[in-house]
Amino acid sequence: MAGVYGQAAWQRKAYVRELEGRVRQLAPAAKKVALEQKLLMVLEEQVDKSGTFVELFGKMCGVAPRGINILRLTFTHAEGMEVEGTALSDLLVNQWTEALRAVGKQDMPQFAEARSVKTSRAEKVHNQEIVGFKISVPFPKPSVSGELDDVSGSSVPEPDEGAEP
Repeated sequence: MAGVYGQAAWQRKAYVRELEGRVRQLAPAAKKVALEQKLLMVLEEQVDKSGTFVELFGKMCGVAPRGINILRLTFTHAEGMEVEGTALSDLLVNQWTEALRAVGKQDMPQFAEARSVKTSRAEKVHNQEIVGFKISVPFPKPSVSGELDDVSGSSVPEPDEGAEP
């Protein structure tokens, strides 16, 4: 009986040594795979932040104040967006434009030059006067190196410059 136990113990130790050898052989490949996974995750994050329409529209709606209605959205890839709609007041349009520019300074450079280009008095709806608006969001142009040009020094008109009463 002791002989059978001894042989089983020897077989287990031999199997453990064999597995440890396989681990040593696979360790460099495992490290390489782990590094490639990390690089892939970084690349995915960069692709996710590439400025897709859905991402931009989601961020735009996320900072919109209550009382804004979007009636028309025009998106031209790599050029910009225009948003037309109605709001309960000029103040809401200005707040939204400011919020978009603030997001442009933080993590969405596409919104850095957002500006209200037109506001107009509209009719009363349910005894509430509404304002028509148009917001232009020109995207920064890529420079030769592929980076976005710095928009902080650009001459951007104030939100209601040229706005209609």
